[in-house]
Amino acid sequence: MKQVEEIFKPSTKDLLSIFSENGVIFQIPSYQRGYAWEKKDLERLIKDIEDGYKRFDVNTDYQTLCFLGSIITVNISDKIDTVSSPLNVVDGQQRLTSTLLLIQTLHLYIKELFTSNNFMTENIKEWIKDEIQEIEQHTLDCLFSLKKRKNEYYEYLPKIVREGFDTLSFRENKYNYSSPIADYLHQYAKYICKKENKDCLFHTDFKWIIEDNDKYSESVNSAISILKESIKKNKFLTEDEEKDDILPLLTQENRFYSLKDFNKEVITQDLNDILNKDDGSREISKILRLISFSKFIFNNVIVTEVRTYEKYQFDAFESLNTTGVPLTAIDIFRAKALSSYNNNSVKSVICKDDIKILDEIDEHIQSIPQKSRAKESRELVSSFLLYMDGIKPEEHLSWQRNKLVELYEKAESTQRVDVLIKSLKDIVDFRSNFWHEKKLTKQLEELETSDEILVYLDYFRQLNSTLVIPILTRIYTLNYKTDSEKFIRMVKSLTYFTMLWRLSHPNTSSIDSVFRGLMAGSNSRVPFSVGLEKQNAYVSESDFNDYLSNEIEKKKINTFELWINKFKVNQIYNVSKPTARLALLTCYHKSKLAQDKVSITKVDTKVTELNNLVNIRSWRSQKYKTLEHVAPQNIKDSKDWDPKIYQDGEILPNCLGNLTILPEAENSAIGNNCWNIKKVYLECFTAADNIEVQKNLDELKSNGIAVKKNTIDIMNSNHALGLPVTSILEIEEWNKKVIVDRQQNFAELIWKEACNYLVINPLTLTN
Repeated sequence: MKQVEEIFKPSTKDLLSIFSENGVIFQIPSYQRGYAWEKKDLERLIKDIEDGYKRFDVNTDYQTLCFLGSIITVNISDKIDTVSSPLNVVDGQQRLTSTLLLIQTLHLYIKELFTSNNFMTENIKEWIKDEIQEIEQHTLDCLFSLKKRKNEYYEYLPKIVREGFDTLSFRENKYNYSSPIADYLHQYAKYICKKENKDCLFHTDFKWIIEDNDKYSESVNSAISILKESIKKNKFLTEDEEKDDILPLLTQENRFYSLKDFNKEVITQDLNDILNKDDGSREISKILRLISFSKFIFNNVIVTEVRTYEKYQFDAFESLNTTGVPLTAIDIFRAKALSSYNNNSVKSVICKDDIKILDEIDEHIQSIPQKSRAKESRELVSSFLLYMDGIKPEEHLSWQRNKLVELYEKAESTQRVDVLIKSLKDIVDFRSNFWHEKKLTKQLEELETSDEILVYLDYFRQLNSTLVIPILTRIYTLNYKTDSEKFIRMVKSLTYFTMLWRLSHPNTSSIDSVFRGLMAGSNSRVPFSVGLEKQNAYVSESDFNDYLSNEIEKKKINTFELWINKFKVNQIYNVSKPTARLALLTCYHKSKLAQDKVSITKVDTKVTELNNLVNIRSWRSQKYKTLEHVAPQNIKDSKDWDPKIYQDGEILPNCLGNLTILPEAENSAIGNNCWNIKKVYLECFTAADNIEVQKNLDELKSNGIAVKKNTIDIMNSNHALGLPVTSILEIEEWNKKVIVDRQQNFAELIWKEACNYLVINPLTLTN
């Protein structure tokens, strides 16, 4: 068993040692995002190094160092100290890329300044030329792993590459560099190896030609511009540009590469003469400071590299990555697919279209706000595992990562990776479109009854029942475009099943197990999931309904009598407010007040604006936003109400028979007044005109009730609250009998509707 010190081997090195280590090439794993540092990040990097440079003291025994933090690398080979393949950069991509770009940008700019300056003496020119040659060599050592045979550009391997995008090779036509940073370096290698440039040290006209202008290429290109603009500033590396005395710097030979090998007195005198004439002196001073700065970057800027094994890379990342975004299981899944796609040693089981789908999935993940990304990603994976193969999900990150890798490997062996990727996209698309409050209303536009079906889908969203996502996704993908009527019926079946279950139980009561069981199947029943190793047979609509109905029977709520006994004592307000709202709207939908002036009926009913309620507009409307207890919810507020309502505690006050639906403002205004006062308030809110409002206000005033001005404004705006409110205004006294009768009435209406979609015992209504 390996000890901890063997698993994680830290070493602190300067940048020249980090980048020029023999055989080392840094590979960005495919699960990581591309280069993305912005101006503020780059300016902070330069400022940190500049501050370190300004602290440089040659008169101390201690070396002045600038510490840029740590990076985590993984040696893919078994031996941690042997680099036989690129080192995976688990953490530190942004810093490594930025410092490499800074090294390259700095050396090009120094050469640019040198070639444009015409005021140097031959002594100074020879010395600076030698300094630049040193910088050139160090820069090339950092940018490339070079294997010179023919001194051709393809022998220059970029020091930073990206897994899944770049293929390393010293041989012509065997390489491929598609990632922005590798492409940039490769184009530079081509530039310096051109025949006309090979013997010319001071080539300064290099331009990166971006062929694929994606956001990561833009980020790299922008970084180069920002870095150059930063080091071009007159105040860079000096406290006072007007009093920039460069001569003291020449007294410190170790601030330069080769000053000790030249006649320092002659160079100092020549430089002093130039400074006195002020001809090109500022440019020469700038060059010398940048040369000194370059040496500081190579030798005094340090990084701690923590090298570990592939097995521990994600654990290392999670434990040491304090500023980055945690890797999700989907990131690892994507990395596995991209790695497989770009592995030249095996025939790929996926194609470019699959990669495009993976990119679309990744784009969706990145669109999620960072603070909720990890949670939503876990929920996506849970839904996907059920959808794909009926796997009971766990939300532990390590478990999800391992499970997705396992699924990928199984799919790879059965040539079904494309199905796996497509299925993940199905889940992502459904969640993106139907689990998003604003997007949902724009879906199902081709469907004539979309307004109604969107209510049921939004109901599941409000329940936050993520385990139902794979079921709904399967119904949608199988039926929406081929048989929309079947799609509608199956959504309604699932909705009424869920309503019956939640209305009759004080908690979810194993409903999640029912959903999981549907997707997983059994020895005697075909799974509703897609199928990993082979395509599962489609579950018919009748089998789907039979399964739900059998679960109702197992729960002993398959007859009206059995179900209503549980429904009557269920405090649905406390159990599930979305279910209570949908149940009430379902009951009042296309209904009217019955002759007894308490119950409602759907017999011989005309559809009007006031009773057309199961549509997405009403469901989302402020008019039907909140549940209102008619009799107070709490016993302490019940002194003016029928005491029999509270005989069984708060069961009856919280049941469906004691609830109605009101806008939030009206709900707050009514408060816990007695029924007579509440009814007058409601009559104000449903008044036909301002005269009727004033009449009711006078009645409230006579009862000592002062109504606030903003409430009066609401009353005068005539919201026309609809049947859920107008239907209770005929009730003279709100007592236990009224609640029980309403409960019975609602139960019958709901059960009758459910009978249209589930195999349960029908009920013949008398009204």
